[in-house]
Amino acid sequence: MTQTWREALQERSAEEWLSSISMGVPKDVKRVLGRLQPPTWEELRNLPLVDTNDAGVYAWLVTSKHELQMRFDRYLYVGSASRYGGELNRRIAEHTTKRKRRSESRVQRDIRTKVLKGPDRFITLMVMEIDSSDRYVVLGVRRTVTLAEAIFTVWLGALQSPAHDLKTLCSSDLETLNYTD
Repeated sequence: MTQTWREALQERSAEEWLSSISMGVPKDVKRVLGRLQPPTWEELRNLPLVDTNDAGVYAWLVTSKHELQMRFDRYLYVGSASRYGGELNRRIAEHTTKRKRRSESRVQRDIRTKVLKGPDRFITLMVMEIDSSDRYVVLGVRRTVTLAEAIFTVWLGALQSPAHDLKTLCSSDLETLNYTD
């Protein structure tokens, strides 16, 4: 962890950070993720995408182009949007816009190289309003959203290598998840 993040996290208690994140998590997401068993691919697919220009965390569900889908043919990418103005809608539009190879995102590169269908389905995991353009307000939102993205990534086991050490932090046995590689 960088010193900057260490200092930022110490500005608030763990309860305050989690409360800020929890307030932005839609009820249906809490219901699906708050159970003892991990969510199924269908349960994730049925979560809505919130049409918003607020900051937040989203997941992108991507499947193989093959007609017969295996567990390892499904990919879950977790991302966030925290710039002032345009947020979740803008970020998702960036993912769905074709780009030149040298400027494509990791997800777009994976879609091209792993024979995946894209774009498939986006869902909203958290929304947080940026109610001011004040740089300290925006910085606070960006920190909260980035922390939430990390939590959702680990919680859902949506880790890409070389993050194998973090896989032990996933809330479920990764072998039971039917949406990760």
